[in-house]
Amino acid sequence: MTPAGYWFLLVTALADAGQFERAEQTLIDNREAFGEDFGCLRDQIRLRRGEDVLKSFEDRFLETNEDIDLLTLCNNLLNSQDLDKLRRYSLELFKRQRNRRNAHRVCDALTRMDRHREVVDFLIAADDLVAIDNDLGFAKAWSLFNIGSLVEAKLINDRLRQARQDPNDARLEVNLAVAMGTWENFPDILTREWAARNDREPRYLLQLAQLAADVDKDRAIALVREATRKGSERAEVLAAASFLAYRLGQDDEAMPWLVEAARLSPPENGPVVTREMRDVVDMVTAGADRTRGVQEAFSAARIPLHTAAHFWKMPLARLLVSQARDNERERDPRRRTVIPIRHGVRGISEMSAVRTISADITSLLLLAELDLLPVVEKRFDRVAIPWSTMHWLLTESQSCRFHQPSRIAGAKKLRELIVDSTLRPLISSVEPPSELVQQIGAELAELLHAAKLSGGRVIRPLPIHRIQTFMEEEANVGEYAPLVMTTLQFVDVLEADAILDRQASDRARRKLAPLEQRAPLGTNEAGEGPLFLDGLAVAYLSGTGILDDLHRFPREVRVHPSTVTELEQLIGTEADSQRTLDVLSQLRIWLRDGLATGRVTVMPRPQSSEDEDGGDRNARAARIDRRYWNGGRGSDG
Repeated sequence: MTPAGYWFLLVTALADAGQFERAEQTLIDNREAFGEDFGCLRDQIRLRRGEDVLKSFEDRFLETNEDIDLLTLCNNLLNSQDLDKLRRYSLELFKRQRNRRNAHRVCDALTRMDRHREVVDFLIAADDLVAIDNDLGFAKAWSLFNIGSLVEAKLINDRLRQARQDPNDARLEVNLAVAMGTWENFPDILTREWAARNDREPRYLLQLAQLAADVDKDRAIALVREATRKGSERAEVLAAASFLAYRLGQDDEAMPWLVEAARLSPPENGPVVTREMRDVVDMVTAGADRTRGVQEAFSAARIPLHTAAHFWKMPLARLLVSQARDNERERDPRRRTVIPIRHGVRGISEMSAVRTISADITSLLLLAELDLLPVVEKRFDRVAIPWSTMHWLLTESQSCRFHQPSRIAGAKKLRELIVDSTLRPLISSVEPPSELVQQIGAELAELLHAAKLSGGRVIRPLPIHRIQTFMEEEANVGEYAPLVMTTLQFVDVLEADAILDRQASDRARRKLAPLEQRAPLGTNEAGEGPLFLDGLAVAYLSGTGILDDLHRFPREVRVHPSTVTELEQLIGTEADSQRTLDVLSQLRIWLRDGLATGRVTVMPRPQSSEDEDGGDRNARAARIDRRYWNGGRGSDG
């Protein structure tokens, strides 16, 4: 070994071991032995020490113009935020050394900069390398997907899936199915991915479960369980899993995941944040103020429809479809809602020569609702849509479905019990004492007073909190306390009367025990009069399934009229949602078929959310939310 080689190995070993001062001193003491490599080794020591030496690497390359210095510069730019330099020098390295490794450097740099059009152009010029490198093929397909060339991206993706088993190809296939509106392919994708679920990461499993929720609920919940098993220490995974489980009607599994997500979440930034009731009230108050501000900005046309809907946590279809239909059914004009779809300032544009238009989601939704999509199809040669349109349609469809189907199913069963008089609405003309109403509210006060007059009992979980105390103070119900019967006591009564067998009653007790947090206020005797269920008791008991057996219960059971009203309103959301879903489905199919024929095209993915409605430069006209785009002059409804 030459002296220079020995000192080189020693300096490198010392630097790798973190002995930077010894490494630097050894380097200086043997400077003549290193010759031209002295500067390079000194920068390597500084780099390992954590110093910024990029400028030194760049200066050396500009001075020597050597490939080895260019390669060193590119390697050290990988972790830099100067993406423009990374792009420029990676392209230079590829020109000098045209190989697959350097092609990946260029694609990675351009992808980090969201320059997907440049990725496509670069790989078209390097088609010979794409032909022998499937990962470069994937990079091209992914960039085609991002610039809206969905059909071309799908052709490459189909070829890659036949050639290999790569999870990235599966993810792209899912994204393409969503973006192209071919949602009927979800079952086939699910079937293929089901076999590979053990090899998939948690977030992708949750994405699959979300797509599978409407086609195979059993597999969807199984995917959610697998995701929670793999991501049991990740709060964001558990939180997303809990929301999906609620949507799938698996409330019993959803709650423990949500509780664990709350435990794992950082105190301030979630994803699940826990607060005291008083804090929640403050948040609601602040939210109400913010909502009023959004309402004012929306009415003045300073923000577009989709932004307002996002702030209100409301599906956009609710604003443009459901509310308009509600207006049709409402006979009192004073109770109808203004539908802000037309700007009164702008006149009618001359469009006789226009054959290509771009349309935002609000316009597409209205065209579908008014059955004008066939007219648009005949009138224009091409319709360009924003990149996120199909993603929005899928999200909107899922939002329009009630997110807790188990509640609707339970509400329907309760309505059947009301229809056959197993449960009867309370009918009472006697007002309860005002001091009792001030303690616990009108609904529970009316039930307790009716029970006192009839010799009955009220089924109500404990504790009972005083209203307007943020659940921080328990109510004083005085002489009415012995009339309160807990849900666990009610289970005991049903078991004693042979309405429930031991297995059913034990199962109910296991579910109800964590919810009852105080000792009973009265005896286990049900009394001679009717039994009254308050709204909270109805919700808890419905979750156990034991209310289904009440048709065999000989006692009279009554509920408050407000509970009946809430049930009807809850059930009514299902029919309203279905009508909105029909419109969304009609629009999805029209866009899907248009994308297949080329009549509909997708604009490139914007680099920021503000660019989403930037429009198609080749379109001669844009059909958009013109309230907002007419300078914020207001809306005439």
